[in-house]
Amino acid sequence: MDQESWVGPVPPVPVKALRPESRRRFRMVLVQEWFRERFWAVPTVLLVAGVVAGLTVSRADSIPGIAQVGGGLPIRTSSAETLLGIIAASMLTFVGVVFTITLVALQLASAQLSPRVIRTFVRSGITKVAFGLFLATFGYAIVVIVVEGASSNPAVLRLAVTLGVLLVLASLGVFVVYVTATMRLLQVSWVVTAVAEETRRAIRASRPSESDYLRVAAPVVDRDPTVVRLPEANDDPRGNFGVILGIDRGRLVQLGQQYDCMLQFLPKVGQYLPPGAAILAVHGGNAPPDEVLRRCVHLGRARTMYQDPFFGIRQLVDVASQALSPAVNQPTTAVIVIDRLEELLLRIGRRTHPPGLFVDTNNVVRLVHTEPTWAEIVDLAFTEIAIYGAAAPAVTRRLSAAYSLLGQSVTADLSGHIDQHIALLEILAGAAMLPDHPMATPHPDPRGLG
Repeated sequence: MDQESWVGPVPPVPVKALRPESRRRFRMVLVQEWFRERFWAVPTVLLVAGVVAGLTVSRADSIPGIAQVGGGLPIRTSSAETLLGIIAASMLTFVGVVFTITLVALQLASAQLSPRVIRTFVRSGITKVAFGLFLATFGYAIVVIVVEGASSNPAVLRLAVTLGVLLVLASLGVFVVYVTATMRLLQVSWVVTAVAEETRRAIRASRPSESDYLRVAAPVVDRDPTVVRLPEANDDPRGNFGVILGIDRGRLVQLGQQYDCMLQFLPKVGQYLPPGAAILAVHGGNAPPDEVLRRCVHLGRARTMYQDPFFGIRQLVDVASQALSPAVNQPTTAVIVIDRLEELLLRIGRRTHPPGLFVDTNNVVRLVHTEPTWAEIVDLAFTEIAIYGAAAPAVTRRLSAAYSLLGQSVTADLSGHIDQHIALLEILAGAAMLPDHPMATPHPDPRGLG
C-alpha cells in the first residue's frame, strides 16, 4: 500500500470509533516517560534535596527558639565533624558499589537475555532512588561540614547529626531493597514477568472495553490528500527524525475539528522515520499548519510502550530468540517466554480490535491510524521462535500447546491464522529432525517436555 496515496473503502454501515485521551493526560504520560527514560533525573533531584537540607540545617541557629528544641542524639561538638565525615565517605563508597553492581547486571542481562531488556534496568525506580539517596546523604554531610554555623549551637548540632544518621539508616534499608531487586532482575523469569506486566498495562490502555466504542458515520477520504512530511535534513538543523514513540491524538482531533478535515496518520507507532518521511495525510477541509501537526508526533531514539504494546512482545521474542541461539542454547527460557506470549495473545484476542478511528465532540471521525492486525501480532509473537526452536522438542511442544489453546479461545475469524502456524510448526519440526523421529510431530504439552 502506498502510504501517500492511500484510499480506504467507505463502509456502507456505521463504524466503531473512540474518543481520544485528553491532552493533559498525554502530557502527563510524556512527563512520566521523560523521567523513566532518563536515569539521572531522580538522583539529581534527590541530590539537590540533600544539599538544600544541609544548607537549612547549617543555618538553623538563625531560627528563633532553636535552643529550646529538645531530643536528638547527644554528641560532643568535637565528634560531630568526624561523624559527618565518616557518613560522607561511606556514602561515596556506597555509590561506587551500586554503580558497579548496576554495570555488572546490565552486562549479564544484555549477554544472557537481550539488549532490549536493558531498558527494564534503566527504568527501575529502586535503582534511581538508591543512587539518589546515597548522593543526597553524601551531599548533606559535606554541606553541613563545610558551611559554618552548625558547630556554634549544641541544639543545631544534635539536629544535624540526628538527620545524618537517619539518612544513613534509610540508605541501608534502600540498599537492601536495591540488591534484592537487582538479583531478581538477573533471573529470567523476573525479567520476562516485568516486561509482560508492562505489556499488559499497555494492552489495557490501547484496547478498551466494548462499551467505550461509539457507532459513527464512516470517514470520507480523498484520492489525492495533502501529505505532511518531516523536514528534510538540510531544512531542520535540530534533526527532526527518529522512532515514533506516540502521537497526541487529542490535539490532532482538535485540529481536525478546527479545520474541518480528517487526519490520517500514515506510519505506525514504533516505526523509525528518516528526515522528509510522510507522517500525515489531510483529507477534506483546510490543512492545519505543518509545524503544528509535526509537534503532535513524539519522536525519540528507542521504542517505548505507552502507545506501542507490541514492543513488549518484541522484547519477549528477542529473549526467546537469543536463548535459542547456538551460543546460549536454553530452550527452557524460550518456554518461559511462550508462557507469557500465550497469555498476552489471549488478552488481545478476547478484546475488541481497535479500528484506529477517533472522533471529536460532535462524533465526527477526525483521526485515523492503522492498528496491527491479529495476523501480524501472531506472526510477531511466534514465527521467529518457531524457526529458531524447530529442533528443540520442548519449544515445539510448548508452541503446539499455545496454538491449541489460542485456537479454542478466539473467534473463528481469528483462529484461521493459528491453523496456518500449526501447519508451519509441523513443517519446521519435521525438517529439523529425522522424519521417523518421535518428536518430528509436535504434540501439545503446556510444560514443553514436562
